[in-house]
Formats: sequence, structure tokens, C-alpha cells
Amino acid sequence: MDIAVVDGRMAGVRGRAADRVSRGRLGPKDLFGWQANASSDRLTRPLVRRDGHLVATDWATAMELVAGRTRELLDERGPGSIGFYTSGQLFLEEYYTLAVLARAGIGTNHLDGNTRLCTATAAEALKESFGCDGQRCSRRPPRRPGTNGCWSWRRRVIRRRCGRCAGPTP
Repeated sequence: MDIAVVDGRMAGVRGRAADRVSRGRLGPKDLFGWQANASSDRLTRPLVRRDGHLVATDWATAMELVAGRTRELLDERGPGSIGFYTSGQLFLEEYYTLAVLARAGIGTNHLDGNTRLCTATAAEALKESFGCDGQRCSRRPPRRPGTNGCWSWRRRVIRRRCGRCAGPTP
């Protein structure tokens, strides 16, 4: 992905046609996500609440406040008073790190993610609309090549299945 920069700020994006995977196509997040980074009201410093109002502060102060309040909650109410709600946009290593921090570091079992909850919403919508929360069609691979169902399968998968049907020496 190419990112256009004007006066030190993001001004647009485009895909790379030579990319082996995307062939230059970009999804909605790629196409429009840069606008949040370029927004004039994007937060660049942490905000803390003082006397009922949010005020900008430095990172060290904000982290001290978070660590202090976390320690208070642990001392007063125990590890079950703290929960983690993770993003659906992390890498496996980041999920693992958060799980270790939550379970081994703090001692809470309250760890959940947007990935599951977001999927739960879709599952409920599918049940409401179609009566089940999964795929409505069979996901079993076709046994014989040449059936109409093969048109949606990847070429590599179809070739492999055709080779199996043809015998050991196609």
C-alpha cells in the first residue's frame, strides 16, 4: 500500500497492482482508515479526568494514574474486579501477552475479546434471520470434478481434487 503524504500528514492511500495477494485492491479499512490518522481532532496525548473534565497530560502521569487505580482495585476488591476487553485487530503474540498479563500478572479470569463478541452478534442475526447461526450450506468438498459447485473453489483446490479423481497417474 502506498501512502500519500502532504505537509507531513497523510493525504490518501492506494494499493499496489504488483502485489501478489491483493493485486492492488484495498478493503474499506485500508481505503478510509487513513482519514482517522489525518484527522485534525485525533488525540496525540492522553486525557485524564480532573474535577469532572478531561485534560491533556503526559504519558508518564497517565500511566501512573492507571497503575495506581489498578493497585487500589486489586487491594480493595481483588483480581476479579479487573477485566480485559481486547481488540479484534491484534496479532497472536499480542493476545498471548495480554492473556499472560491478565491471568498470571493480575490473576483475573475476566478476559474477552471483540472477536468473540462481534461474532456473537453476527451469530444472533443469522439465527434470527435463518434459524441457525452457521453456514446454511454444506461445506464438504465436492467428490467429483466437473460439478457446478466447483466454480467457487480455488483453482489450486480444484486441481488437487481433479488429480485425486484421475488416479495415481493422471
